[in-house]
Amino acid sequence: MSDKVQDKLLILKEEYESEVSRYQDYISFYEKAAQRVVEFMTLFQGVYFAVISFSDLKKLQGALDLPRVFMVVFLLPLVFLFLSMSAAIYMMVMTKGRPDPTDSPSSVEERKEKLKKWEDWCARKHNALRFSYIFMGAAFLFLFIAMGVYLVCLPGVE
Repeated sequence: MSDKVQDKLLILKEEYESEVSRYQDYISFYEKAAQRVVEFMTLFQGVYFAVISFSDLKKLQGALDLPRVFMVVFLLPLVFLFLSMSAAIYMMVMTKGRPDPTDSPSSVEERKEKLKKWEDWCARKHNALRFSYIFMGAAFLFLFIAMGVYLVCLPGVE
């Protein structure tokens, strides 16, 4: 092979490694964000569960003859917090379809194909993290609804 061809192959290899490194940085960022989501959701679930457990909701339900379905309002935040945490954990442990970072392409077409795999892998990680954020938003929405119901609609028990 001529020196020009070898130089071109070397440049392509360096560009490929640079692109793969960029995708790996994205994935690392997504995984750190997912770790923070799991940490926050774990803490928040514990606090919310403790507040619900030690509250007077059972007394209120019995005193006002409220249907059990009414209590679902107070459980929905926990359900969505769990879904948020599950999506974040799924994103962190997802391995199916993961490209091999040590596999170097031997042609331009193979390079494009491998970069497409990395791009798809990043997109899958990003989507899983996005679902985690959506569930977290829903959890906070239902939390505010539950707080409103508790503070505005339910009378105090003496």
